[in-house]
Amino acid sequence: MRFAAIGSDLFCLLAPRPMQLQAGAQNQLITPTDRDALYQTVRPVYGEFGSAEHLNYLLHKERHIMFWERANKFILNA
Repeated sequence: MRFAAIGSDLFCLLAPRPMQLQAGAQNQLITPTDRDALYQTVRPVYGEFGSAEHLNYLLHKERHIMFWERANKFILNA
């Protein structure tokens, strides 16, 4: 869980700004445990800021890929 600990610390600093976490179910660069731990760590921080709606978690079926259109749509509507 090394990545989850480091990544979640950095992502927590973004709160309360809008952020979409995207993760691929077939991604081999991060374990499902780390992927889920990252989100579970960041989510309460957004809640503390009263900005839970500014955090979005998108788990897609692909590998390590970013869906920019989905990210832009979320950010622009947040």
